[in-house]
Amino acid sequence: MKSLSRLAKKSFFPQSFRIQNKRNFVSSAFLKAENKVDQPKKNELFSFPIRKKSFSFYKPSIKYKYGDEPFDLTNAEYLQLTRQQAFDIYYTMHMLRNFEFAAASLFEDLNEEEIKDKRDKFKIRGFLHLYIGQEAIATALKFATSLEDALITAYRDHPFSLIRGNSIEETMAELIGSQHGSQEGRGGSMHLYNPENNFYGGWGIVGSEIPLGTGLAFAKKHLEQNRPEHHVAFCLYGDGAANQGQVYESFNMAKMWKLPVIYLCENNQYGMKTSAKRASSTTEFYKRGDYIPGIKVDGMDVISLMEAVRISREYAKQYGPIIIEAKTFRFVGHSATDSAFGSSYRSMNEVEEKKEKKDPIKLFERRLKQVGLIRGINDLKDVREKAKSDVLEEVELAMKNYVKSSPKEQLARHVYLDDYYKVRGRISGETLEADKEKKPIDESNMNNIDQGQKGYSSSSVHL
Repeated sequence: MKSLSRLAKKSFFPQSFRIQNKRNFVSSAFLKAENKVDQPKKNELFSFPIRKKSFSFYKPSIKYKYGDEPFDLTNAEYLQLTRQQAFDIYYTMHMLRNFEFAAASLFEDLNEEEIKDKRDKFKIRGFLHLYIGQEAIATALKFATSLEDALITAYRDHPFSLIRGNSIEETMAELIGSQHGSQEGRGGSMHLYNPENNFYGGWGIVGSEIPLGTGLAFAKKHLEQNRPEHHVAFCLYGDGAANQGQVYESFNMAKMWKLPVIYLCENNQYGMKTSAKRASSTTEFYKRGDYIPGIKVDGMDVISLMEAVRISREYAKQYGPIIIEAKTFRFVGHSATDSAFGSSYRSMNEVEEKKEKKDPIKLFERRLKQVGLIRGINDLKDVREKAKSDVLEEVELAMKNYVKSSPKEQLARHVYLDDYYKVRGRISGETLEADKEKKPIDESNMNNIDQGQKGYSSSSVHL
């Protein structure tokens, strides 16, 4: 099967992202317009219209025991941004897409015989799920949330690693299996994290992140109950996961406990190779919560997405769970082993039409022009080149600094528990044999450890 790197010759993967043929970019000052436009004042605000047709809303019609919660939807007519903020949004979408171009060019789909003969340490192996076409969602989450908000997602997670503090170099190093990666090369493409910035993955099992995200919201509610500022958890999943039973168990618990969680369904309309219309009795995923309100939003329009995130975030902090369905579209196959555009199960005309009419980057370019920030896309040339050169530079660093991950003596790190814990009167590491034989636990080295706190090393525990 052809890999995406071999398709770099196609127009969809620009020549500059075939790493072996790297071009040198010498960009001028970031955000400097090539064709001079009237320069606005530094903090001048530009008003981007909120398009009402980009939204649909669902409010439960039945009054449950929680009372009739207010659901005052946005009356905002505009989202206001400075020139710098608007250009930062544009840069971010380009940077995320360019990163995926670079990843695609480094991917190799090799069978076992080829692997034995070809051991290129810089190639990405295993699974690779690209985010090309869906960049507006991750970008909206970057600019409309706080780093104190928890975020968890499935395996199409590269952009979330980048918006939550992992550098381009660290993220690409992780993809190629280098010790310099954000997870020391142990996680790869599907398991990226940055817990310092409340990003909790990167989960490979379909739907598995949903109960975990619900737990993050539980933690937010109880740990922050006495703090002046409260935060939420964003739990992302795809249309393919929306039929999972654990989704509805999580919905129920979140509503019962009024947890501050936003369930964000990235509906790219195809679960792997199956159209959502063929797999789901109803594709109105924002109504799936029954007793939970929902918002459907144009997932290709970053401005509408930012407003949907703002509404949902404020609602969740006060009243509990809410669902966002972001209607989006991926321009590539489900994974890098899929056909380049998913052409085996959807028509090329469909993909090309979406790229032409609904590309989130092109849509934002039109918005920038409508509000008078640019005269044409040439005014954004330096931003595009900055995003491209930043990716190329840091990808080269990841390759240059490659160190093979996980020598044998370190394989057990992050796998087995080195320290023991006392929880509810029991100690991790106790065995059934100890219970049967009534062997006492030597607690001479324990200092009244609180529940769930670290205890002592294995050398101080004797069963």
